[in-house]
Amino acid sequence: MDENLITTTFSEDSKAYEALARLKELAADGQIDLHDAGVVERAQDGTLHVRDESGNEDDGLATLTGGTIGLLIGILAGPLGVLLGGAMGLLAGAIVDAEDDEETDSVLEHISRSIGTGETAVLADVGESGPVAVDAVMAALDGRVTRYARTDVEAEIAGAEEAAHKARVKARKELHHQRREATVEKVQAKLRELRERLKQLVHH
Repeated sequence: MDENLITTTFSEDSKAYEALARLKELAADGQIDLHDAGVVERAQDGTLHVRDESGNEDDGLATLTGGTIGLLIGILAGPLGVLLGGAMGLLAGAIVDAEDDEETDSVLEHISRSIGTGETAVLADVGESGPVAVDAVMAALDGRVTRYARTDVEAEIAGAEEAAHKARVKARKELHHQRREATVEKVQAKLRELRERLKQLVHH
């Protein structure tokens, strides 16, 4: 039995709620073990919102069991999630130097960026003997399925708080250093570079 975290994205939110219902049916039939699941939506401003089964915005994570999915959504919907895949994250990804990103392969970042603006996703923690049952159900709803080993996701969740803290410390130090070293010419040159990169991002 493979223990996976599955993300399935939909352009229509109604299909996401239907997909969650189908997963519960598969679990009731004994075809999969469904440990935890939730529905999230990426708003136009890049933020992530939890939805309950009727499509209303959920107050926190009340409908989740407090398992891996609850922890994952808590991270993705928070400040770190914005950095990983929200509107600010996409912008940051476009303006950092390419060599800074060479050796990064974050599962949380992959998950966050797989949910596009205006899309709704089902996140599920499942045990399955193979991908056929879930894939068939999701394909019928035009869902795009991606699997991640639960152990990989849990390892990054465990390190997320420390990573966020280190990022804040590093950012503060760098901002302080840049303020001390800045000249008008250097500042204006960097701003021109960032504006140009942003312009290219918008036109793509």
